[in-house]
Amino acid sequence: MPLSLTDLSTDILYNIFPHLTAAEFLSLTSSTKLLYDYRQDPIFWRVLTRKTFRIPPQPLLQADGARWQWLYKHLLTQTQLFTWGNNVRGNLGRRISPSNQLPRGPAIENLWPGRAAIEDDVGIVADVQCGGWATFVLNSIGVIYVFGMFNGAAMFENDGIKRLDFPLAYPSTTASRYEPSTAIQQFSSGRSHVLGLADNGNVWYWWRHTAIRIRLSDMGISEENVVRVLAGWDRSSLYVNGTGIVYWPPPRPAHNRNPDQADGGVDYLLVEPVIIPGTDYRRNRNNRVLETLASRIGVVTNHIILEGYIVFTTDHDKIFSYRTTHPIADFPPPEPVELTTFYSDSPSRFRIRDLQGSYRSFALFTTSGSVLTASCSLLDMFHLPSGATGPLPHPNAIPGLQGQSVISLAFGDHHFHALHSTGTITAYGTECQGCGSLGLGCRSASKLRGVRSVRGFGHDRRLKEGEGRTVWFDPMMHTWLQDMSMKGHHEGHHHEASERARMVNDGHEGACNAFAEYFEQEGRKWEEGLTAEGDLGAYFVLKVSAAGWHSAALVLVDETKAEMARQKHLVAPPIRSSPSNNEAVEPRFDWLAWFYMLLVYSVRFFLGLTARDEDTKGRRHRQRDEGHLGRRGDGSDGVAVDENQAQPVYTWAEDPFPRLRMADGEVMPGQIEITQVTG
Repeated sequence: MPLSLTDLSTDILYNIFPHLTAAEFLSLTSSTKLLYDYRQDPIFWRVLTRKTFRIPPQPLLQADGARWQWLYKHLLTQTQLFTWGNNVRGNLGRRISPSNQLPRGPAIENLWPGRAAIEDDVGIVADVQCGGWATFVLNSIGVIYVFGMFNGAAMFENDGIKRLDFPLAYPSTTASRYEPSTAIQQFSSGRSHVLGLADNGNVWYWWRHTAIRIRLSDMGISEENVVRVLAGWDRSSLYVNGTGIVYWPPPRPAHNRNPDQADGGVDYLLVEPVIIPGTDYRRNRNNRVLETLASRIGVVTNHIILEGYIVFTTDHDKIFSYRTTHPIADFPPPEPVELTTFYSDSPSRFRIRDLQGSYRSFALFTTSGSVLTASCSLLDMFHLPSGATGPLPHPNAIPGLQGQSVISLAFGDHHFHALHSTGTITAYGTECQGCGSLGLGCRSASKLRGVRSVRGFGHDRRLKEGEGRTVWFDPMMHTWLQDMSMKGHHEGHHHEASERARMVNDGHEGACNAFAEYFEQEGRKWEEGLTAEGDLGAYFVLKVSAAGWHSAALVLVDETKAEMARQKHLVAPPIRSSPSNNEAVEPRFDWLAWFYMLLVYSVRFFLGLTARDEDTKGRRHRQRDEGHLGRRGDGSDGVAVDENQAQPVYTWAEDPFPRLRMADGEVMPGQIEITQVTG
């Protein structure tokens, strides 16, 4: 009696599924009721999506087949790259209008997340990582592109997006030609260099736009055993099966041959790496009895590079650190140091989920939902000489990160972003010189989100320690916040709110906290009624990255849902009456107005006033005169502007500057009704 597919065991079916295309899999699972149960199998959709688009592991979608299927369907058309923060080397990839570039400061647009200008031939962006002065993206066929510069000391900025190249002997992979030696499956960005791992195991190193291949001297390492590459602040590293964690200092450019010359065996760079002792353990039946350093450490599950240190976790649910100073000849290398204070309170219940970090900060994620953060200063204490005494420091448990479904953290120099499983990100820390790395808007608007100015000459701005605020991607939300900020200072129409606005401007603790909570609450309601519980919002963040003073996020944008949300906050404007085809409209020049302006300018020129404080005047006009309160006409809010329509009017046009009750029970001054904050 012949067997049918329904007679096959689950193990056999799972061996068949990886060989099917998406269309074949859907046809197969639609053939019988029994097979239909596999239609949203998470393993199939996760493997197919990662193989097709080369996206990095996504812990937020790890066990959700429906979301992996949704991701596979929408990656083709809905992936957008957003960037914000410092753009001094063109690292944001944003086309900024010169009229919106503030003197002695960042462009207004850079203070909010905005879409990077990615050309169509780049294709689908699969991964994004920030470097010190650049933003790197990996597309779905394995090609890396860069906005900005590798080296911040360069005196000019990189205009537009550039493809990272290979030596002439190694043809680049293209949409029509697959080259396993140059198709990058995984990459890592350091401060001023990039490492890439090709499909065939080649390890590539970029410190400029043309790569050179890395070879490890006298190691006997097979390229097929390289699992991952990591580029850090001042070191590079690999994890190699059977060898462990290896690292090496950055090679000096003077020692590199010209990578564009493919003759004489000069297409690679020979480095002498260091192997971290005890990281080569591989579990099998024969090594459980022996008590060795490697068996005590366990199998390495993850590792990161910080400034001066490598931190790694093992399958024993332990975390270790290793100082990356180069070994001194004739001295044995030191052993890794266990960071015992991470789990000293409850070692039996401690289960490690992930390890992430860069520069001087890192975070450990546990299966219970805890997120423990620390910096290199903690590692310094653990690596003091053996004679040093004193209590060992504990990691921080920031309240806003605990139990909030945080699945990744991206660290810049002085700020960081938390990615939640709901597809939202929250900002923490400080943005230096008001560069916008938090993504919470310009100075006046960000104060309503809880950002305080720091006293000093740097014009730094920061959030309260441990306090995070949601980053918004819809341009109309930026318009709303700016309008509400202007209402507090627009004395001609809203003088009643001036005292409340002064409290915020002066940094009143209670007022700043109350307004931050209010706008956080209202921001969560932006898509209310459009997104059911459990559904994905209009902007779903897949990946967030940060470095230096800038940030980037890979976002799936549901344009239909985003437009529905914008229309929800838009009052239908009246249609302007346009002239018929038979009517000729004769433009008229206002000579009286022209003569008046000429007279005013002549008087000001005679008095020497035309050049006085032009920077301040331009800044004030741009911030207050982008449009009347509750109106826009330039399309900056994401609303399409029709020349036959009046300027769009928003639902908040008549809303007053809110009057709130502060945490201590005191009510803000004013005569309008108190607005309740539910949290």
